[in-house]
Amino acid sequence: MSATPRDLDGKTIVVTGAGGGLGAGVLEVLRARGATLVTPTIDEVKLDDEAQVVAFYAKVGPLWASIHLVGGFAMRKLVDTSLADFEQQWWA
Repeated sequence: MSATPRDLDGKTIVVTGAGGGLGAGVLEVLRARGATLVTPTIDEVKLDDEAQVVAFYAKVGPLWASIHLVGGFAMRKLVDTSLADFEQQWWA
């Protein structure tokens, strides 16, 4: 078995929503490849507040990527999802 490539050494990546199941997997892969990870919480920065987002990214420094996994989830078929259910996922 070959070693994981370290092609992300020295590259800073912001990952929002890192606390969820998908986020954990993404962090594991990025960490194994050498990325420097920044994982803000909802308490640190409100993603719907432009001033907070701008201030947050200004502190991060040189950025290679920003991955956004934040959002809601509803376990049902798409055809059984109402518009209200769908819109609630944006604010979950």
